Amino acid sequence: MPTVTRVSRNFDNEAPVLTVSTSGLALGCNPANLPTVASVIAASSATDNCGTPTITAVPGAITGTCAMSQTFTVTATDDCGNTDVETVTYTWTQDNQAPTASNPAAIFISGCNGTYPAPDPLVVTDEHDNCGTPAVTWLSDGAPALVGCLETTIRTYRVSDDCGNYIDISQEMQRRVDNLDPVITCPADQQVVVNTGNTYVHTGTSWDATATDNCTNAGDIFFEAELTGVTTSGPYTSLNGVAFNQGLTTVTWTATDECGNETSCSFDVQVDGEADISVVKTVSPIGAITAGQNITYTLVVTNNGPAIAPEVTLLDNMPTQVLDPTSWTLNGVAQPGIWPESWVFTNMAVGVSGQQTITISGKVSCDIANMVANTATVILSPPFTDPNLSNNNSTVTNSIVDPVLVLGIVTDGECESNGEIDITVTGGTPPYTFEWTTADGVIPAGQENGEDLTGLTSGTYTVVVTDDNDCTTTGSWTVTSEDTEPPTFTAPGPFDFCVINIISAIYDGQPEPLADIVPEFPSQGNPRRPDWYLVGNGSTELDLNAISDNCCELEDIDIEWTVIFDPICGYPQISGTGQPSLSTPIYLWGTDTNVEVNHTITYTVTDCNGNEADIVSRNILIRPRPELIKN
Repeated sequence: MPTVTRVSRNFDNEAPVLTVSTSGLALGCNPANLPTVASVIAASSATDNCGTPTITAVPGAITGTCAMSQTFTVTATDDCGNTDVETVTYTWTQDNQAPTASNPAAIFISGCNGTYPAPDPLVVTDEHDNCGTPAVTWLSDGAPALVGCLETTIRTYRVSDDCGNYIDISQEMQRRVDNLDPVITCPADQQVVVNTGNTYVHTGTSWDATATDNCTNAGDIFFEAELTGVTTSGPYTSLNGVAFNQGLTTVTWTATDECGNETSCSFDVQVDGEADISVVKTVSPIGAITAGQNITYTLVVTNNGPAIAPEVTLLDNMPTQVLDPTSWTLNGVAQPGIWPESWVFTNMAVGVSGQQTITISGKVSCDIANMVANTATVILSPPFTDPNLSNNNSTVTNSIVDPVLVLGIVTDGECESNGEIDITVTGGTPPYTFEWTTADGVIPAGQENGEDLTGLTSGTYTVVVTDDNDCTTTGSWTVTSEDTEPPTFTAPGPFDFCVINIISAIYDGQPEPLADIVPEFPSQGNPRRPDWYLVGNGSTELDLNAISDNCCELEDIDIEWTVIFDPICGYPQISGTGQPSLSTPIYLWGTDTNVEVNHTITYTVTDCNGNEADIVSRNILIRPRPELIKN
């Protein structure tokens, strides 16, 4: 049998598919690790239709100086020799060298306390880098260093390339800094006398101020003087030849350094002279003034010269009879508060232009006063002198008259509420108002603020009378208004009654001594033997007559009555209020033993104010009917 040999082979004409990395190819500046064959192969992949291809890489040469690159040729080969070839190029920057640049020109700010310019990178003009154009940025301004008046600040800029290599360069900035005022010295206060007419003219520089400064030479400090007070002038750079008026002048020196810092000091110059000060005081009304009336004083203070008066004091203490509050005006302008009793005028000009007028208004006391004197005084303060002291005082005098008074006439009342008080008010200033009070009486409604009172009960009544000037006076009166008189009346009686009749009677059939008569027809008389006297309905035979009272109405008078029966009858007493006729019928008992009985009726009468009349008693005799004896 023949031998058969099977021969097989791979048939593959299709190239593999190679994929290389397309990211991470730009490695930046100065990479620590450059790509290798192994890293390139690891970053590549390949597929094939008949198996797994083999990947190989061949590095190319590294080229460039700052901008570097290297290309790798990558090949994927399958088992049949089919290949796919790709290239991969890596780039990076190789730069470890810092840029270069020069320090910018220094800056000096002219003048004083100037402001540095804002940072500006463009002041750096020669920046250079081996691999490109570096960037310039402002880094910081250092802390200012002050030496004397010169302040130095170092400004720093940073010059950096793309790989972070940099250098810092400095710019010096300087300016003059001075925020301190000069130290100034003024002369002491001066007191001189006039030497040229009415003024004092100073000579020399002894009144000129001096000063020192931390940054400005003494000779470069600027001085200026202003005069205020009795002398107003300036500015002056020296007081040599300057005239001062009489009185007090204040000199204010100001020293200014080259940076505009200034300070001041002052001193006073007193030029002594004379001023004739006068005061004239008037009053309205003049003379007698009604108690409580308004009063106004007018004070005119004048400087009669020859010099302006630096300080004048007016004194005017109000009399005790002029009451607070005292309002006042100065030259026609109302001032706050009450008159302080003294006032100071400064720099009073001579004549009418410097004249000062004060009015003081108040109210005089409500009490009488024979002499109310008031004096105004003016005093010129030293060192000025007043050549005429005779016109430094002015006095006016008033008397207070006609105070408000009240008199009263009391009419006591005979009843409880008919007392009267009739008052008369004199003096003061009408109209008057009245306010009545009482602690133990009663003021009728509506009369509390009337002039007179009527219809008063007993008590003490007090009135406060106020006139139109608010002056008051008080009066008190005691009123007795009581009803002490009891009522009067006429009592009836004594009474003598027989028991009532029997219309028709018959013998009761009893033997003696019990024999008696009884009604034959009870329906025509009493249902039994009527041994009583009957006060019938509405009968007034027991009523009181002529009842009257000095204060009370008849209907306000109380009547009480009581009938006390003779013990023989054995009946309890009976009582009532009002006239007995209001309580009828009333049985006045007799006996069936043919015995006379004596009852008593008492009357008690009380008026509306509790006054009780004497109790009146009347006897009531009740006679029996005649005794019948059977024969």
